[in-house]
Amino acid sequence: MGAARSCFYGPVGVGKSSVIRWLDARAEARGVPRGLALTTETLGDLTTALSRAYPHVDVDSVTMRHARSRLRNAFEQRPAVLLLDHLGQTGRAFKGALRSLRGMGAGVLLAADVDQPRDHDRVRRLHLAQHEVELPPLHGSTMRTLMRSMLAAVDLPFPLRTEDVSALVTAAGGLPGRAVWIVETLHDSGAWRNGRPRCDWLRVEAIIAAAERYRRQR
Repeated sequence: MGAARSCFYGPVGVGKSSVIRWLDARAEARGVPRGLALTTETLGDLTTALSRAYPHVDVDSVTMRHARSRLRNAFEQRPAVLLLDHLGQTGRAFKGALRSLRGMGAGVLLAADVDQPRDHDRVRRLHLAQHEVELPPLHGSTMRTLMRSMLAAVDLPFPLRTEDVSALVTAAGGLPGRAVWIVETLHDSGAWRNGRPRCDWLRVEAIIAAAERYRRQR
């Protein structure tokens, strides 16, 4: 029986990588083997994740083919949690290796950036996941509560008015990752003009920053 494979998807900045990091920390705290891949496209990415899950397995003194065989055997004996972020256009070798993983318990969680319907179509055509979960942008009231909580925890150079908070919530666009970036950037004097936050500028810069992080990770 193959390891259970699930995929959760949503727009850049919705918090998928944060969920991945939280699950990684939870698995570590519980003593569960876990392997993390920051990008997921090649067979090498999968091999790296498995190597992190089973650091005791010697993969340096053998060929990559034998290394993958050893790691696969380790997975079968004690299944790990594999956390595979930023799912890209994987090839046949990656798909075959992923589907060859056997064992009960644990499993594989993939995360995919989906900003447009065509992105979701691309992910589905990979046929990697048995289950899908969407992480949509947060609703306005939830986003407002989150933003207020984050703002209350930081010291800002100027006080915020109620309308400023509303504008910052709008700038975040329902994306927790973007909200975190905006709050952190409010420490920069360039994020303010005449004692008011430059909300439109923050929104555009947050989009640019997210795109740059995604480019570097790929």
